[in-house]
Amino acid sequence: MLKKAMAFFVVCTMAICIPCTAFAEEKTSNEVGDQVTITMTAPTGEVTQHVIDIENCTRVETDANGNILPQTKGTTSVNMHKVAQGSKMTYYSTTGSSFYIASGTYVTFSLNLSASGAYRMGYKNSSGTQYQKYSGSSSSSPSFSTTISSTGNYTFYFTNASASSVTVYSGSISF
Repeated sequence: MLKKAMAFFVVCTMAICIPCTAFAEEKTSNEVGDQVTITMTAPTGEVTQHVIDIENCTRVETDANGNILPQTKGTTSVNMHKVAQGSKMTYYSTTGSSFYIASGTYVTFSLNLSASGAYRMGYKNSSGTQYQKYSGSSSSSPSFSTTISSTGNYTFYFTNASASSVTVYSGSISF
């Protein structure tokens, strides 16, 4: 009941405070927990969807403009997979969407790889601007930490610029 009340509160607050049309639909329970999907349509017609996992929220904040800033719990694990030579792998949250990260949040992205090689790592905002934070060839455990300067949606990437494929054994994105 508390989860449904929280979901109702989030939906109502967004509908009142955000200068766009908001529609919400509560999803059924799953292994991840109760989720609320919020679809927003801007006056320009651009549609964006945000999935908020109520079980995974530590708090919900609002910024100076009244925008809702759901804060999710800390770490997302990266499972084992291969990245081909010359390929770029993009990492998303456990719900398959970008990470919603508030300004001033300290983020660490690290990977454990099968070999050293020419690698690049960074993050990208929802406008497509890419921020490369790591470039090197001497480590099989590349990582970077940074402070996010602007509240928004972000994805993280790893580029394998080596002459052969590499196995990512594990890793994490934490904030």
